Amino acid sequence: MILELGVLAADCVILSGCETGVSRSLPGDEQFGLVRAFLIDGVPSMLVSLWQVNDASTLYLIEQFYRLLNINTQLSAVDALQQAMLATRAVAGWESPYFWAPFQLIGNWR
Repeated sequence: MILELGVLAADCVILSGCETGVSRSLPGDEQFGLVRAFLIDGVPSMLVSLWQVNDASTLYLIEQFYRLLNINTQLSAVDALQQAMLATRAVAGWESPYFWAPFQLIGNWR
């Protein structure tokens, strides 16, 4: 995937699908994947998943993440993600890390 530099004018790109943060190694230890493409394009930070995600818990987590960022503009993305993960983990049936822990922030997430 080749992107033109500077196409996206976003502070953070959120890819809430399955395995969006997984990259493939090419000869010479070159990493190929969505994360690399967006970072090359100049996106300063990303929220990506490391494994297959559950639709319902992912929707809930991402809604919590956005809600927290919207109600407290001083809250950092990493703190919003932590609180969203804790809220998701507190839902009955979603205690397993499978439901709340697939996401990680990459780049400048403050």
